[in-house]
Amino acid sequence: MGRLMKTDIKSTVTSTETIVGLVVEIISGLFEAWVLSYEGMKLISMLFINAPAAVFIAYAVSNDNNYGTIRNRITAGFGRRQILFSKILAGMLLSVLYCIVGLLPSMILLYDQFFSGSFMLRLMIIMCSFITVGAVSAVISTVIGSRTGAILLVIALYIGSIYWAVKISFNLDTERSYTWNEQFQAVQNPKYISGVLRPASKLLTFSVPYGQYYLADETLNASFKSRKRDSEAEAERDAGPDAPEGWNNYKSSQVNYYNERETDVLTVPVYTLAVILIISGVAVIVFRRKDIN
Repeated sequence: MGRLMKTDIKSTVTSTETIVGLVVEIISGLFEAWVLSYEGMKLISMLFINAPAAVFIAYAVSNDNNYGTIRNRITAGFGRRQILFSKILAGMLLSVLYCIVGLLPSMILLYDQFFSGSFMLRLMIIMCSFITVGAVSAVISTVIGSRTGAILLVIALYIGSIYWAVKISFNLDTERSYTWNEQFQAVQNPKYISGVLRPASKLLTFSVPYGQYYLADETLNASFKSRKRDSEAEAERDAGPDAPEGWNNYKSSQVNYYNERETDVLTVPVYTLAVILIISGVAVIVFRRKDIN
């Protein structure tokens, strides 16, 4: 397994596809640095640095498929699971290289801004997003077997994940599980995702780049912290026997939401690992049954 992974890493890192991809990643990183210089750590800028990694990792990993290397490895006695896991690990390690190259322009040109505030949390979230992209691209490239098909599917999934995360995060962002009706009574908010659907929705949202970068957006995080302080002050000020019925539930649900977001930021690696394990498990089943000519 170790020898196989070493071979995969060497072949993908030194490939022409990776060299071209890293050049494109630097260009994306320069664009990101330009946006950051005006807007700060914004969601829109961070989405661009993942795209080259997604496409070119798929391009590099699928290179073996075109030249029949997988078939030769099976003939040489390597198991399909070994081959698949080796590809996934190579894709994940390659994604770390893309991450470093993509962030390098911001680190150099915007040193004070980039390393300010919750730098380690931001870096952790960004690294998780690249690792997710690398693992998914490697899985698709290995299982699909077609370079063109793999790249098109990776692009479609990247765009689709953004759409999905935007749609779901809107409801996850509903601040209160309670709201007021026309009679000024606290009632359950119909837009609030609750129960088992909430962690499931978070898994699908915060394991993709858009959802992860949504948690890393400094402007949003500062706004949430400010609103949390205001809500706590209002809840403490207005609590008491004279408060309207359901008022405590209404305000506490808002404070709980802000606390929940702070927890979500710290659990991004858990969501990332869960998705990689799920995708890898499904890929093993599919790859074992695949007819490799």
